[in-house]
Amino acid sequence: MNALADLIKRHLGLKLADMNEQMWVSHCQSRNREPSLAVYCREITTAAKSIFDAHSIAWQTTKDSILKARNIARQRGAEFMVLLYHQRDFIYYEKVIGEPPPSSHYEFMASQTMKDFCQQNGIALIDTYGPLTTYLNGLAQPVALTSLPFFRRDGHMNEIGQRLVAQTVLDYIESRQHSEYAKK
Repeated sequence: MNALADLIKRHLGLKLADMNEQMWVSHCQSRNREPSLAVYCREITTAAKSIFDAHSIAWQTTKDSILKARNIARQRGAEFMVLLYHQRDFIYYEKVIGEPPPSSHYEFMASQTMKDFCQQNGIALIDTYGPLTTYLNGLAQPVALTSLPFFRRDGHMNEIGQRLVAQTVLDYIESRQHSEYAKK
């Protein structure tokens, strides 16, 4: 009897979750310019409510770890750089909501704080936001979910996203090599 009750709860729970997602999708489809991406509306609006705290223990620990890694790289004669990845909800924000993310957005504030920190500490930074959003904005409409740089379900970058990041890093390295060559 308990197993049957659990089965019914799980089935109803999934149905309710699907209905809730459909409600968000309908709401977003009416206000965004890319209806096929409306499935990300809830994720994006929920993430936008998060607050970045530059005084948090997590950020302090991150800064300490980056400085330690930079020092280890210097001791070994290697150049240290930070590769700034962004979450799917930040990359897709403008396509789904129809306007750029606000400057109060968690990820906007976190990335700006990271950029400032790296600049103050002489650390090279490669930001993936521009290349990913440029790619996304260049897709034909309606956007096919299979052409997106993130997996549909878990939010990690798929092969498309990883290739874009790899190309961004390669472009950065090649531009550095050209500028080093020009100095000689």
